[in-house]
Amino acid sequence: MSTVKISELPLIPRLNQDTTQTLFTGVDLVTNITGKLTASILAQSLYSHNQLNVGNNAILFSNTIAQFSGSDPLFLQVNQQNFNSTGSGDYIITGDSGTNSNNYIDFGLNGSQWNNEDYTSMYANDGYLYVQGTGTNAQGNLVIGTASPNTQINFIVGGTNAGDINASLTQNSFVLLNGTNLTFTDGSSQNTSAAPFAISNIGFSLANSSYGKANAVGVFANAAFAEANSVGVFANGAFSLANSVQSTVSTQGLTLLNTQNFANGAFTTANSASSNTVTLFGIETTQNTNIQSAWNKANNALANATGTFAGDLTFTGNVIASGIQSTTGAITTGNLIVNGITTSNGTANIIGTLNVSGIVAMNAQVVLTNTSFTSSQAALTISASPSVATPSQDGYMIHISGKQNVSSRIVTDSYGANTYVVYAGRSARGNVTNPTAVQSGDILARFSGNGYGTTGYAPLGVGRIDFVATENYTDSARGSQIQFFNMIQGTNTLNQIATFNAFDVTFTGEVNPQKGFVLTPNVISGITTSLTIDIANTSLFRFTTNATTSISLTGFKAGKIVEVWITNTDSGGPPANHTITHGCLANNSTVGAASFTLSSLHSAYIKYFSIDGDQANVFCQVSYS
Repeated sequence: MSTVKISELPLIPRLNQDTTQTLFTGVDLVTNITGKLTASILAQSLYSHNQLNVGNNAILFSNTIAQFSGSDPLFLQVNQQNFNSTGSGDYIITGDSGTNSNNYIDFGLNGSQWNNEDYTSMYANDGYLYVQGTGTNAQGNLVIGTASPNTQINFIVGGTNAGDINASLTQNSFVLLNGTNLTFTDGSSQNTSAAPFAISNIGFSLANSSYGKANAVGVFANAAFAEANSVGVFANGAFSLANSVQSTVSTQGLTLLNTQNFANGAFTTANSASSNTVTLFGIETTQNTNIQSAWNKANNALANATGTFAGDLTFTGNVIASGIQSTTGAITTGNLIVNGITTSNGTANIIGTLNVSGIVAMNAQVVLTNTSFTSSQAALTISASPSVATPSQDGYMIHISGKQNVSSRIVTDSYGANTYVVYAGRSARGNVTNPTAVQSGDILARFSGNGYGTTGYAPLGVGRIDFVATENYTDSARGSQIQFFNMIQGTNTLNQIATFNAFDVTFTGEVNPQKGFVLTPNVISGITTSLTIDIANTSLFRFTTNATTSISLTGFKAGKIVEVWITNTDSGGPPANHTITHGCLANNSTVGAASFTLSSLHSAYIKYFSIDGDQANVFCQVSYS
């Protein structure tokens, strides 16, 4: 019997990372077997048949499958953390019919670089709680509330203290606190700073009443505009008569005096004062009242009116459009600020700033000319956010600033047979009105990638592709090459890694093809007894012979390698062995002679190395048996 005591065995300080490598002894009372089990089997068995209980506390609640308990004066926490910045951490509860797509509730937090086009309602570092149901029979709702009487739901924004409660939902009302505005989709808002603003049946009744009054005011404004239009027509007639020098003109109580004066004088007299009561655009003004005041009142009445102008409409200030603007003329002096949809059927000549926060639909040529932009601006800026980053160098023509946390895309479509999308960069010396020929070495176009460092962007890009002229250009000579550059790691130094020419490619670094190089084989059928190898334009040959065979070389190319595989298929004789002349000089071959004898039914391998431009600088390696 063993004399080893369990109490005398050495302690195992910790379980092995691979829990299958730690063994325990045990007795199964049911089968009466004494045996061994691993730490992995023990752990799986413990928690597959019992509740998970972390902490030295009894499980008090029924149907508990996991309990985490402890005692701490500040807080206890169960933490789940996803260390991948583009992922999220989620807690999922799934119903009996739940799948990976439906019938579950998801509570989670996005990572710092999270970006998912299927969830555009969320951003990086956002927390979320939502239910994914089947979407039928009013199922899949998210229910949030309190189950005890005299309780409420508080909404906090900007902090966790009592002063950060901006709204509360009670059993009877929804209360906005701390001066919170209730904002509507049309941009209007209700300020609640005077007292908590409760949405109730009384509030909705007042809103309906206000809406009715607003409608009545709108009708009144339309009527005022109609009368103003009528008076406007009348005024045009009066002005025409005054301009042709009439003695006295009287129009609806407006008297233009001073016979034989020009229209300008009559207009000045009428504008300064009137001896009678004047009704202008439905608004009455008495003697010695400045007509300009009546005009201002008419302007107020026209605030909500609409109309059509048959002639030119000239503005010396800003035109602020909150609705749809349809123009057939031009706005030239001030700024056109459009908050709605703009439809332009004519020419829009804009010298100032065009700020568009809606949709611009143009069925015409669009020409944007900006000759005054500075090094901190772009000639044309398209932004999906209120602010745009400053250019990193002068000469930004188009600066496109994308949507936050969404990849910025520029898409061009092409339809029809034999059509395609072209991105072209044109280059010339001279100027726009007198271009001159490109010279050798000029960059025709550059496509570069850039990234933000500690304080800004590199001015010329950290990786780029240049299209470069290789000769002075004429209409019949336009040689070019493509150059590839990358930044050396840990530096700000660009390195030219590859150059693509018309007939060759030059790599200035290592080439590491994972699957090797694939050469184009020249397999010659039948029996060949004479072969000319163009070193510059071939690389691999395979042929058979059954007689004396001669190989000659041409097209010598420095640095080129050509390989040849020859098989002697002659099995008769005598003689069945044949002489092969390899084409190199005797002392430039591994056989030390200008030829070698290839045995019957044997093969030979010849590898040619071209070092310079003639036969004297070609070496061949011959392997045969």
